[in-house]
Amino acid sequence: MSLIPKNIEIKGIGISDGIVIGRAYILFDKKVIVPRRRISKDHIKSEQNRFYDAIERTKNELLQIKYQMLKKEKLKEYASIISAHVEMLSDKIIVDKTINKIE
Repeated sequence: MSLIPKNIEIKGIGISDGIVIGRAYILFDKKVIVPRRRISKDHIKSEQNRFYDAIERTKNELLQIKYQMLKKEKLKEYASIISAHVEMLSDKIIVDKTINKIE
């Protein structure tokens, strides 16, 4: 017997108009485990800089993807999804919490 209900209704803020009816597929059924590790006080600043660099690299990659999407007529309407991800990477609360975790 499956523990997953046959029909699930999810409420939230949509990023595009309309509804979707269809099968949902679970691509990853395992939890991501992020190993904890201690860093010395001497390395805190470099780890924080590494995090900031990762944010900038990710933003650049997403903007390149968005640019490619905007060049294809049938993908243009979905480019705003990429913009939302870029905005999340710029969210001060998320960034600051991560920086504080590094400390």
